[in-house]
Amino acid sequence: MLSWLVDNKGIEPHIPVFEKGIRDDGTFSRDDFNYDPGEDRYICPAGKELKRYHQAGRAAKAKPPNDGLYRYRARKTDCEMCPLKPRCCAGQPMRKVLRSVHEEARDVVRQIAKLTLPRNLGMIIKRS
Repeated sequence: MLSWLVDNKGIEPHIPVFEKGIRDDGTFSRDDFNYDPGEDRYICPAGKELKRYHQAGRAAKAKPPNDGLYRYRARKTDCEMCPLKPRCCAGQPMRKVLRSVHEEARDVVRQIAKLTLPRNLGMIIKRS
């Protein structure tokens, strides 16, 4: 829906984006990983790559995912000896980050929210 509003209709929606990647257990959230659109990859807090495809030719065979979520994975060898592993993927052999096929539209909405929402909603409530 957001993609339709932003991409097709050119509307700037002023609504919250539901964030499913936020963690409250002390491990890294998706926001701790930086997305590089030019290379279609995420960079982890330790500086390693998470890619959708690690083998040449896989991207050419790819179809859009049925569930609308791309899966970016780190290499197991990168994660095995990483000093940040306990805060990243303690119970897993490697870290995986999900990205919606509509993430660009979601990023537009997040940016609008940063520019238009007051930074301290508590101050507004106290003034009322």
